[in-house]
Amino acid sequence: MSVTNPELANTFETQGQEHYANHLASINENNAVVSTEDIVNARGVLMVRKGARIDSQASLKLARHKLMRPLEEQIQIARCLDGARIRECLHGLLDKYPDLKQIHIASRFEIDCDYLIRERKLNQLLVQKMTVQHQQQPGHQPGATIP
Repeated sequence: MSVTNPELANTFETQGQEHYANHLASINENNAVVSTEDIVNARGVLMVRKGARIDSQASLKLARHKLMRPLEEQIQIARCLDGARIRECLHGLLDKYPDLKQIHIASRFEIDCDYLIRERKLNQLLVQKMTVQHQQQPGHQPGATIP
């Protein structure tokens, strides 16, 4: 979906940033989320210092401001999903959605999928987002650890 109204686009961006910051603060309770650089708003004002944990207080501050750069590019999660856990999650989804599993089997994607997960280094931003999604999904145990 393309948004042509700049004000509306800015609202979507701000809301997305707010939700992501809240998810990071929640994850930070059991899995350290740390800024990898000074995080500044669009006017250059320091919001969070490099090395600070993204807790609920930092999350609130970040959610109220348009940032110079996307938040996800300025943080690091201590324990992200590894290849084995990603593969396990994928197979859980395939078991949960039989139609998707049929497509997966029919397209013979298993070999390619295993290769991508085991042999290729996955994009760190993608792994970070998958980790956030995994830890925020319903049914996730808050204290559960990620290898």
